[in-house]
Amino acid sequence: MIPDFMNVTFSYPEENKMAWEFDQGKCFAYAGIKRLGVIDTYECGVLYRIKCWLEELGIKHRFNPAIDRCLMHHRGYCSGDIQLVFENR
Repeated sequence: MIPDFMNVTFSYPEENKMAWEFDQGKCFAYAGIKRLGVIDTYECGVLYRIKCWLEELGIKHRFNPAIDRCLMHHRGYCSGDIQLVFENR
């Protein structure tokens, strides 16, 4: 379950793929970090948390695009997908 304040939608467009899309300019983390004045150096903690969950569960994955900065700030929007990799299937 994703609370409304997060302003994000997750979908599953194909098998073993999760897609995310934050409402244009409405990411709660983006807004808060921007108010703090450190948005230029912020690495997305929201998607990093999901990455950590997948790693802890032992699920191999690839983020597209890679999460190394705030996509909303650097691209003007935040969306992408996570390819889940299950071996022996």
